Amino acid sequence: MVIRNSSIFARCRFSASASLIHSPVILSSSLLARDRNYFRAHLGTEADSSLNKGWGRIASMCDKISITLERLLRFCPPLSREASIESAELTRVELTQRLERRVKVQLSLPYLPASNPHTSEVMSIYTNALTGLREVLPITSMEQNAELVKKLEKMVEDEANVLPLFAKGFQECKRYLSEEQIGSFLDKAIRARLSIRLLAEQHIALSKGSLESTRIGIVDTQLNVRESVERSARFVSDLCHGTYGTSPDWNIKGDLDAKVCFVGIHQVISYILSAFRATVERQLHLTESSNLPPVEITISVYEPSPVQAHPSDFLPSTKVSNDLLCIRIRDYGGGIRPSDFEKIFLYAFTTVGQHEPEAAEWDDGLFGQTDGLKSGLGRIAGLGYGLPMARLYARYFGGNLELVNMHGLSGGTDAYVLFRMGPNHTLSHRE
Repeated sequence: MVIRNSSIFARCRFSASASLIHSPVILSSSLLARDRNYFRAHLGTEADSSLNKGWGRIASMCDKISITLERLLRFCPPLSREASIESAELTRVELTQRLERRVKVQLSLPYLPASNPHTSEVMSIYTNALTGLREVLPITSMEQNAELVKKLEKMVEDEANVLPLFAKGFQECKRYLSEEQIGSFLDKAIRARLSIRLLAEQHIALSKGSLESTRIGIVDTQLNVRESVERSARFVSDLCHGTYGTSPDWNIKGDLDAKVCFVGIHQVISYILSAFRATVERQLHLTESSNLPPVEITISVYEPSPVQAHPSDFLPSTKVSNDLLCIRIRDYGGGIRPSDFEKIFLYAFTTVGQHEPEAAEWDDGLFGQTDGLKSGLGRIAGLGYGLPMARLYARYFGGNLELVNMHGLSGGTDAYVLFRMGPNHTLSHRE
């Protein structure tokens, strides 16, 4: 198949009970018997070694299994009673292991950052979630599955506050930790949070069912890339109008009919947000003209020939594709100052308001606050997204975010974001 827009691809290259951490996870024997091959496929000879020593050790293996689209697509609607119970039990075990790991990591923080009210609240969120899952016995009935779903919904709701809490906590504690320490900790914490939410939301969605025939839980097997990008651009445009009273237009070109199997590309909002804000701020800084140069968005999908899926694969279709999706977002907002370019992927660094008198370099952070728009010029950032998390999100899905910068009067920035898609592609690491 011909690779369109190949030039784009050339660019892309606290305190917790010990029982919470160490108490064993119990799996039903029927689930373990069915999942012997699943664990073997992911862990090889290590699985056989653990299986031979007893099923009790299988729980510790869950933390080593990376999340793939195959894992998310494993249970396809409509789910039978047996499949629902199996999905519930596997989700319960995997989430318990991952939450245990998060509690351990939180406990490893130095005293002052760990005792900060915001990071302490994160610890409480994770320990409460872990305690809630510990209260659920091995799933053997639909009634128990319903109980699990309620606990997962509460956990997902509570964890919505984790990122802003981390942002404020580390902003207040940055004098006690280096930028490298903060960045490393937050990278792992955010990846872990993504994994936990993926597993929880997938089981919730499967249990509740969907009227959309193309959806398997939270995965859209026919995600229209152009429509997703268009929705993101409209959302950002509304934010611009609400803050500045104006917004640039945008053009979308490239593979306009592209459809991929993915969990959503809502993080593209972060890249578009930066492009729109740069365009508006530059124009307002230089002239009062409302003729803003448009933001150009190009979509490119490389689709290798589909491969035949084995009947034993946990997929709804017999054809499996491994697509590469690249989105280029080009703005003419003057580019990024060379002195700032090396810092743009640091957590809590922001260029918001640098044209304002006495604007601070360290603000709430591009990825930090979730309190919506702020008053004043340039206060469109701080919505819980931002470039550090946006790049991490792309890398989580096997891709990357790269910026090509041209600073100056006629300059601008090209953002190249690459996502890898396919059932066997690893979505996460071991956090």
